[in-house]
Amino acid sequence: MTRPAQPAQPANPARPSVPATQRSQAKENRRQALLSAAASLFAANGFNRVSLEDLGAAAGVSGPAVYRHFQGKQAVLSDLLLTVSRELLDGGRSVVAATTDPVAALRRLVGFQVDFALGKPDVIRVQDRDFSNLTEKDQSEVRALQRNYVELWVEV
Repeated sequence: MTRPAQPAQPANPARPSVPATQRSQAKENRRQALLSAAASLFAANGFNRVSLEDLGAAAGVSGPAVYRHFQGKQAVLSDLLLTVSRELLDGGRSVVAATTDPVAALRRLVGFQVDFALGKPDVIRVQDRDFSNLTEKDQSEVRALQRNYVELWVEV
């Protein structure tokens, strides 16, 4: 005698199944919230005075939950400073590529730099003050990105 097929049950009946794309989007949103909170907290207090508990609380999660997104506080700082350095370089490249006139390119670079710095004051402050808390490898990578950005200006 065969049993009638039963509907598949979610792995955790207390938590209904959520499509992977929604889960991954929620995870990315939480990760971005942690980075945003880190920028604010590190800028206000300095990297060394912010705990994972502080960071988690500011982003609406527990301190240990930060480990679901980053290996630790150092990884948060690295991600923050590497990302801003890449954004600056990529934005500068786009500005330079948009015109062949060197004077116009220089004016646009100045405007871009000012807008970038004014739009991300916390991250700029963290970059200035807490750069030395990066690992040597990450310091080298940030410096290489910064050199490439400066070279854009020199080439113009």
